[in-house]
Amino acid sequence: MSHDAVPDRGTAGSPWRVLGGVCALYAAFGLVAGSTGALVPSIRDDLGLSRSQIGVVLGAWQFAYIGASIPAGRLIDRIGLRRAMTVSIVVIVASGVARSAAQGLWSLAGSVALLGIGAPIVSIGAPKAAAVLFDDADRRRAVGLYGAAPALGTTLALATANGVVGAMVGHDWRKVMLVFAALAGLAGAFWLWASRGLETRSAPGDDQPVSFASLTGRPIVRLILAVAVMSFLFVHGIGQWLVDLLQAGDRSAEAAGYLASIASVVGMAGTIFIPRLATPRRRRLMFAVLLSAGAAGTLLLTASATWLVLPALVASTLARAAVVPIAMLVLMDHPDVGPVNMAGAGSLFFTAAQFGGVAGPYLTGVAADADPTFGTATAIHAGLMLAVGAMLLVGLSRLSPAAERPSARPTR
Repeated sequence: MSHDAVPDRGTAGSPWRVLGGVCALYAAFGLVAGSTGALVPSIRDDLGLSRSQIGVVLGAWQFAYIGASIPAGRLIDRIGLRRAMTVSIVVIVASGVARSAAQGLWSLAGSVALLGIGAPIVSIGAPKAAAVLFDDADRRRAVGLYGAAPALGTTLALATANGVVGAMVGHDWRKVMLVFAALAGLAGAFWLWASRGLETRSAPGDDQPVSFASLTGRPIVRLILAVAVMSFLFVHGIGQWLVDLLQAGDRSAEAAGYLASIASVVGMAGTIFIPRLATPRRRRLMFAVLLSAGAAGTLLLTASATWLVLPALVASTLARAAVVPIAMLVLMDHPDVGPVNMAGAGSLFFTAAQFGGVAGPYLTGVAADADPTFGTATAIHAGLMLAVGAMLLVGLSRLSPAAERPSARPTR
């Protein structure tokens, strides 16, 4: 049975209030997910880990995510967004607390992996909420807003872990983790308030979600799943190593952290505004331009000149920020998927994506062990960006509905 999230009609403005709660949870996810990457130098020194071992740690939650995402989509359809998302934030907070107690590689990896149990409920529930609660232009705005939320959390982690929060707790990375877990708990409390009146119900005759097997048989879904795997290789392969990448240009950990936080702000702004511009007829060109510019920027991330690194960061970050929200809009708007199937389609998307999410940080770590300048790693990720851009340019031209193709005349 399908359970769509329906706001209490007696609560004015409730769809946007609910979206605010979704954004709070997604920001908490970004905060906890980004905390380990922000503190890599301190963690490596304390626990005596190599870069390859850190790559294992950074990819641990994506590995757990692979197994949890399909059940997460089913859970959302079964018990509804409010209860499912509440479960997710409890697990996310637990992951942050467990990281603070880690004593070695496997206890740290296990605590990071715990995030992958709660995270898919948020990342699948967010597009489900946007698809069900909003239509057309409001939907694009909603996707932009929730898509920016994890970047907000990551920005907070990058900007404060080695800065103000680190200073408050004596630059003890374990205590920094506890502070971030407490902030995630506050986000959960806000969600419980914001989601008041959020119901789950289905009416007789409502469209029902199709099976996972049926979805994977649809060409548009197969295209987006292939894009998901490849894009997450560079999304996480660059994003979770960004501080170390920037330090390769002879910068301190604090300077690299601040630069990375600037990139997160740019990505957050891009995630808000890019989906608003990504009408169905513009998406192919936007993908091609953003990913081509991102590839060029990625190659320059390790440059020592700040005037060169800043535009490179902007280009690389916007490319990474654009892929997921626009891909979600493609699925929401396509007649072969639509809002009713977004929990299932989101589950498949993030299951596939996290194979790339697991491999990406590890691939970067292995390449960095062989080439500490990160030149090989950035070249690999730049090539992946170009490949994804080409796939989308060609694939969406063939698989988009006729009304969205460039040759189609707009209808009144």
